[in-house]
Amino acid sequence: MSHKIPMLSIIARGTKLFPRYIVAKADEYKNATYWTGDGWDGDENKAQMFSEANDALWVLHVEMVGHLSDRPSTKYVAPIHIEVFGAKPKLGALKNWLERTVRIVADFPRHGYGPDSDSVGVIVADFDRTRIVRD
Repeated sequence: MSHKIPMLSIIARGTKLFPRYIVAKADEYKNATYWTGDGWDGDENKAQMFSEANDALWVLHVEMVGHLSDRPSTKYVAPIHIEVFGAKPKLGALKNWLERTVRIVADFPRHGYGPDSDSVGVIVADFDRTRIVRD
């Protein structure tokens, strides 16, 4: 496994009415390759199109974890609390809405990939574990 962290991007394609996303990976010279569904190719026309940004994000997640799998890891949980005002939604509808709506943005260029110079933080929101909280 390489210890070089890949430069991964999700690129918006399509239209406002029909948004689509592709996944790109660049080398140190910023030569881009695109995820085809089976591997990486330099031809953007062969890129797999995703209708949901979350599906493209999972490709990034798998790729990043693959590059880091030989390093030791420690997992943490940082709760996010959601309060819904109005009628109580069905839990499945809430999970679905959260999955489509929530985006966690990390400013890696400004603050680094992890808390230490040789660490990488991979952030995943697992909305399948969403549950109601009793006061």
